[in-house]
Amino acid sequence: MAASIYMVLGRLIRLLDAHEYAIVRTTWLTKIFVVGDVLSFMTQSAGGGLMAQAKTPDAMKQAEGIVLGGLAIQIVFFGMFIVTTIIFHRRILKRPTERSLRVEGPWRQLILALYISSVLIMVRSIFRMIEFGAGKQSILMQKEVFLLALDGVLMFLVGVVFLWKFPGDVLVGYKEVWQTTDEETLGSRGEGIPMVAGGKTAYQGVRSGEHGRYSTSVR
Repeated sequence: MAASIYMVLGRLIRLLDAHEYAIVRTTWLTKIFVVGDVLSFMTQSAGGGLMAQAKTPDAMKQAEGIVLGGLAIQIVFFGMFIVTTIIFHRRILKRPTERSLRVEGPWRQLILALYISSVLIMVRSIFRMIEFGAGKQSILMQKEVFLLALDGVLMFLVGVVFLWKFPGDVLVGYKEVWQTTDEETLGSRGEGIPMVAGGKTAYQGVRSGEHGRYSTSVR
């Protein structure tokens, strides 16, 4: 789920032609945060393996520390992602790009969906770290209701958020926009500028032909 959210932000930045507003290059954005997730998973797996083999209290404590470290890595990287989203959002609101004014898809609502889902995932990650750190005898481990409410329900709500604001409704035409970032090149070819509207990609407002006519096509 987190990897999908990283990808959505990266593609939205490209769609709005707002590369300069991202503190991380869009070509690296998804890769960096996915690497963080993989590193977190591998660290937790290593700690879990050591816990299974631990024969002394000290060895068990060391293994638990490694697992906690893996959970902390996940929180740190996801926190960095949230900061990246906030900075991008503030910058594009302050100085909208030309393309952001043409894209008619509800990209502002998609950013809101990213905020809501990010908070839900962060709360879940913090709960998992506290739950594990508290130990097997803690109430968080003993009562299944906490696991259901602060893990299962939160992830269910993340799914609901993206059903409410499905990224595909906004990122329609993403590939066309990404492949045609140079408007002058488009103009010289007599093509249009992609504009997302109503689930279709419209090409409007670029002069074509020898007589200065304007072409409009929808596909």
